Amino acid sequence: MALQIVKFTMAERKAELEAKAERFRTLIKTAETIDAKKPIKAFDEEWNKDRNMLSVGFIGPYSAGKSTTISALTGRDDIAIDADIATNKTTEYDWNNGIKLIDTPGLWTEHKEHDQITKDALRQADLLIFTLTYMLFDQPTADHFKELAFKEGYQNKILLLINKMNDEAGDIDERIEAYRDSINIALKPQDARAFTQCYIDARDYLDGIDEDDQELIDESRFNEFVETLNRFVDRQGKMGQLETPVHILKAHIDLALQRLKHAKGEIAVYPEILNRVTREVRNGRHQFRAKVRVIIADMVASVAQQGSLMASDVGTEDSNVSEAESNAESNKAIEEACERAQQEISEVIENAISHLQEEIKGICTSNLADAYFSPMLTHKAVSSPSLTDTESIATLRRQWASLSQIAEGVGVELAKLAQGPNAVGKGGLLAAGQVRGAPLQKIVLQAGKAFGMKFKPWQAVNVAKNIGNAAKFLGPVVQGVGIGLDILQMRKEDKQSKRISETKLKVMAQFNEIGQELKREFEDQLREVEKQTFGLIADEVENAQNAYQKANLTNDATSKALLELRDELNAFLKADRKAIILD
Repeated sequence: MALQIVKFTMAERKAELEAKAERFRTLIKTAETIDAKKPIKAFDEEWNKDRNMLSVGFIGPYSAGKSTTISALTGRDDIAIDADIATNKTTEYDWNNGIKLIDTPGLWTEHKEHDQITKDALRQADLLIFTLTYMLFDQPTADHFKELAFKEGYQNKILLLINKMNDEAGDIDERIEAYRDSINIALKPQDARAFTQCYIDARDYLDGIDEDDQELIDESRFNEFVETLNRFVDRQGKMGQLETPVHILKAHIDLALQRLKHAKGEIAVYPEILNRVTREVRNGRHQFRAKVRVIIADMVASVAQQGSLMASDVGTEDSNVSEAESNAESNKAIEEACERAQQEISEVIENAISHLQEEIKGICTSNLADAYFSPMLTHKAVSSPSLTDTESIATLRRQWASLSQIAEGVGVELAKLAQGPNAVGKGGLLAAGQVRGAPLQKIVLQAGKAFGMKFKPWQAVNVAKNIGNAAKFLGPVVQGVGIGLDILQMRKEDKQSKRISETKLKVMAQFNEIGQELKREFEDQLREVEKQTFGLIADEVENAQNAYQKANLTNDATSKALLELRDELNAFLKADRKAIILD
């Protein structure tokens, strides 16, 4: 069913939001189980913050070029820019007559405090520039983005910015078309066309300004981005300023619901156990990805080195080797580089899964988990048909089953309850956890398939045929010029030297292209491995977390009212997609 077009003035919407904010304050005050002063004070400090200036937050993975882009927009050269994590706090910069740009730390790294800082900033920003590189979305980033845009309701506020475009070769228009298709696939079933998209190279723009190179400035497409950003601000700015307080109020409602749960003695041990597993999966995934990318980079460097060696032979006596010998030498070098990378990646896969297995086993056998699940030991076997459990024990058993399923995903078998509590032994319920060898071997085998020998990209290195022909045609360079050599001969030698230089560059460029093709193929395979291992486990944990949240929604009047208020705010965000502001 299509959304109806909503019409309102800024004053009308602000009045509605202020009424909902007051309703929130009243609900918090009537909840006798919590201290209302602190949460209301925290809410009011954020709610009443001066928002006269429209704010634009730059968010996204680290090293995507957020700080570089802000530097290019503002003309400031004192902004920290680094290939590693350069930003560890939010920083505000003035731009374009009353617009505030907010630089944030990179999202989804091992620095969890950075994630929280950025989440606080994006909640308070009126518009968001989600910045990626030409590598676009990997699966974790796509999942995070979809949650942010569609689940949390920020989609109206987001402009997609693809940076570092000139780091990849090829026709710019063809690449942009391919990138749009890739983004659309990554965000399915949602429609990526709903987002304004820009494609730039901020570093090239800054270099073009420094070097007064208009061609480099034009190739950066940065001026087009500025024009698009201004139109985006004009079109979405007012709506963004109205949605910002909605997100602030939603966040404080969520905090209030959490406090109500804890005030009733609902100690959230189980979600903490799941959160620990989530952190280990996320950290393991990040470390695995980083190690594999180092291996891929070494492989690409080896291919480039082979190109340099082959180029160095152009115009020398060594260039007279046969075409077959030249091809064989190049193919062998590239094949060895690929096989070496495959072997190293296979070892990384096995080590990563083995490490994750031990970490999850440690979480499941921790004192925290053992103490939490120990009440099950006083009851009969789960398999008993005449079992009459209390609700709390039944909940523990459901949670135990979910945790066991997660653990089995990496080959950790937890104690079974079907034989009764006495079968567990003196070590406690979880001390009986053991690592099974077969599942680990199966997981490693499945993951390793993606880096198997079925794909041999070095077989495509037929470009060496043309390179060999060109080098052979040129022949060796004349080592000296005799005194009696005429001007015509000297010119011929100069022309030959120039052609030799051009051919050397061509040789190296072709091998660099081969290296980049190999890199893309291996990174595609890397994503598949992550999906088969870390992705499956992460899905299991998320399912368990969702089940816990659904089962533990409180039914008291205050919580119900807060949830109703939250639903009303979500309805605001949905209606705003087709809203018309009358002033």
